[in-house]
Amino acid sequence: MTSDYYNRRGESITGLAFRPSPSPPRAALPSLRPCDVINAVTHDHHFPRRGPHAFVSLLLEEMPAEVTRHTLRAEIGGFGINPVYVGPSDIPRYAGCAKISVPMPPGLDVGSTMLRLWHEGRRWIEVEISLIDGPEW
Repeated sequence: MTSDYYNRRGESITGLAFRPSPSPPRAALPSLRPCDVINAVTHDHHFPRRGPHAFVSLLLEEMPAEVTRHTLRAEIGGFGINPVYVGPSDIPRYAGCAKISVPMPPGLDVGSTMLRLWHEGRRWIEVEISLIDGPEW
């Protein structure tokens, strides 16, 4: 941690503020190639940015055993969001694959954006998706 002292001119109050020190960059994990990226609700390739179908699923050929919903962090379009499901796929055409499902965070714009996943602070998977407008909830 680093600290900064602040003293307002003409006053006798001094404050101390802490901020985290920059962490050394951590190497990216070996990336796994996704089987597919689909809408988690409709199982197609249309990704609404909002509404009841605003979920994306990443399907992987394999997933390391140490990966859980609690060790992953997702980011879509620069907005962080927690995965809602990490486990085996329940979709018949993707039997044997692993599935990671993530809701769309609020505030996304229509168009191409990146879905990034980190495992325990290390970048793991990065894929591009194209968002469309969706209905209000």
